[in-house]
Amino acid sequence: MSRASALQSRTDFAYDELRQVAHGLLARGSSLTLTATGLVHEAFIRLAQSDRADWNDHQHYISACAQAMRHVLVDRVRRKLAAVHGGQMRRRPLTDAVLGHFDGERLMALSDALEALKRVDSRQAEIVDLRFFAGFSHLEIANLMEISRSTVQVEWRMAKAWLCRELDDER
Repeated sequence: MSRASALQSRTDFAYDELRQVAHGLLARGSSLTLTATGLVHEAFIRLAQSDRADWNDHQHYISACAQAMRHVLVDRVRRKLAAVHGGQMRRRPLTDAVLGHFDGERLMALSDALEALKRVDSRQAEIVDLRFFAGFSHLEIANLMEISRSTVQVEWRMAKAWLCRELDDER
């Protein structure tokens, strides 16, 4: 089976779940005119164009799709803000985004801060991706990452604090 066929098969199997993840991301306050179906399709295109197709299991694949969806949303926000503001974007605090609500600018700032966190602590960044963007529970993350649930909870709290501090510094 070709890489594209394998990706299509996996996406067909997980389509409803991916639409739920996309709907959750869009329901958090994004001002973009994009449907959950459209977001899933754009994420699929990104994954199809990438070199990565080595997902360990279903949850790992859903996580990769959620990350691709985040990148799709951030890219759309960047294009929208560049057009509206002539490329000038303001940084805003993201306490709300870390706790569950974001607008376009906040999503972009959160994504930038998450990339910075990835350089400092990749495990915490992965937990944020899985929890915030993919909507996984602490237990699901623990199983996926093969660490204890309490470790996930501690790392999640530390990551949220780091992100809030990082985003407050950008003001």
